[in-house]
Formats: sequence, C-alpha cells, structure tokens
Amino acid sequence: GPGMFDRIKAHPKLAGYMSDPQYVQMMTMLQQNPNMLQAFMKVLGSFFSWLSSPRPLVDRLLQLALDEDLARGDVTSESIFTDDTELTTVFRPRQPLVVSGLGVVARLIELSGADLRLETAVSEGDRVDAGTTLATLSGPAVQVLALERNCLNFLSHLSAVATFTRVCVEALGEGRAHLVDTRKTTPGWRQLEKLAVRHGGGRNHRNDLGDGVMIKDNHIAAAGSLKRAVEAV
Repeated sequence: GPGMFDRIKAHPKLAGYMSDPQYVQMMTMLQQNPNMLQAFMKVLGSFFSWLSSPRPLVDRLLQLALDEDLARGDVTSESIFTDDTELTTVFRPRQPLVVSGLGVVARLIELSGADLRLETAVSEGDRVDAGTTLATLSGPAVQVLALERNCLNFLSHLSAVATFTRVCVEALGEGRAHLVDTRKTTPGWRQLEKLAVRHGGGRNHRNDLGDGVMIKDNHIAAAGSLKRAVEAV
C-alpha cells in the first residue's frame, strides 16, 4: 500500500495533482480505511500499469510499418501524379464489424509527416454495417496512396479483433462472467490488440510479465508442485 503511494507521488504524469486539496483529502481517507484502500489498490494497480506501460512501443511499430513500405518511396504514384494533385479516399468495410484503429490511423499519419486530413465518421467501438463510411482521407494524391495500405492494415486487423471480441462477449451474456484477454498477442502489436479487445467490450488482463503474479502449469512443473510455487511467491 504505502509503496504504491510513493510511486504515485514520484510519477511525472501525476505530479500536477499532488497539491490538489481534493486529492490530499481522498488519499488521507483511503489510508485511514483499510478495506476501502484494498479495493482502491486493485483498481489503481491496473491503472498505474497502463500509465507506466511502454507506449513508445506503439510508435515504434507504426514507424516500422512506414519504413518497410516507404523506405524507397512510392515509384508508381510519384511517376503518375504531380505534387499538386489532390485525392480523397473513403474507408468503408465490406462486412459488418466493430470499429477499432481510427486513433492508430491518425497517429500513423502524424508520424509520417504527411499533409493529410483524416475525418472520422464513427467512433471506436461502434458496430457498423457493410458499406458504412468509417473515415475519409484527403490531401496530395501521392501521400494518400503512400499511406492507404498501412492505414487499412491497422484498421482491418484491429477491427477484426474488436469484432470477434464482441461476438464472444455477447455469447457470454450478462452475468458475473467477463471476457479477458491474454498475452498471446502478435509480437509488437500487444498494446493495440488489447485496445481492440476493449473496443469489442472485453477486458484486459496482464499487459506484461511484470504486471502481476500468475502461476501457470509451467511454473508448477518447474517448481515441483503448486504448493512450492505458491510458497515461493
């Protein structure tokens, strides 16, 4: 408990809240109420993990996607179009889906340095029919065509994850059971795929191996028994 408070106070993203009277009052109340503090810590632990997660990893993935597609330019588009040729492309799904990835597309465009305008028509987590306009991308034709495929790759993959998650969540129905994800994600895509799970109505479990203790069959086998593994923890 106290260690977590020290981590909060030291975190640069939360430093501005330390002197807020309401914050101080809330922390004092929690420290004086063990039951409330325990419940709060469970929620705070997940939030702090998200806040401290290596978010630059997403930018590295997006930059890698740009590099592998555009390291030598777009010889086709650059040969056909002049710099002042304008183009607008519309993103529409060919089948019903749950939307995920619009924010990723926006960040991809930002990282590319392209002078493009992305206008979204729906929100993350929306269920849409085939043919629904998700977004439009406008600007110089060479830049639009250079980024179009990467935009579609992220949008289609993440929307597929969100859509299947929604199917599973609805199959569970209302009740005490909740659908949570795993760490069995595509290498480099973990934060994005877990975001898509949330857009589909699921919940995130561990983001990485440091996100909490979870004894599994391989730990039990290596330790010799469940009892030994638990006692060691």
